[in-house]
Formats: sequence, structure tokens, C-alpha cells
Amino acid sequence: MAGLPSPSSAEHLPPQWRADSPRLTRIVRCLVGHTVEDVERELILTSLDHYRGNRTYTAKVLGISIRCLRNKINLYAALGIAVPAPSEREDTRTGQAH
Repeated sequence: MAGLPSPSSAEHLPPQWRADSPRLTRIVRCLVGHTVEDVERELILTSLDHYRGNRTYTAKVLGISIRCLRNKINLYAALGIAVPAPSEREDTRTGQAH
């Protein structure tokens, strides 16, 4: 479409993200075929695990409100999906909780 940046162009990104554009493009290409809902769920759960269940910090890093994150967590829990509890993070090397 005329006037729009090409999908592979980083022109539409904020300056701080342009350097990551090639890496993000490679990651996104791996996600083709997955639903946005599935990708969002994995991103939220992986981020919660990475930040040791800290909901406030996870929401901030993801750029969503804490209310939105809580709603997603409640939905996942209602679906029977395990959600990392605050300060609960499993060490992938040992299988032990921290």
C-alpha cells in the first residue's frame, strides 16, 4: 500500500527498537502459524516466570496494565493453566523451585 512502510522496514518502530528489528523479525517469523492468543499467553507466562511471578514488574515490561495482566492470569487459572506464583520460579537445570 502506498505511503505505508514495508513490513520488513524498521521505520515505523521507535528509535530504541530499531536496533532490535532484525532479531525481532526472525522471532516473529518463527511465530507464523500460531494464534495471537497463544503467543500472548506464552509471552505472559514466560515473563511471569522470568520475573519470579512479580505481576507489577511483568505488566510494566510487557506494556500492559496490572489490571489487564490480572484478568489474563485469572482466565488462565480458570482454564487450568499453571501460573507462576509471586517469588516462585523453577530452576530449569534442577527442577527445584526458588
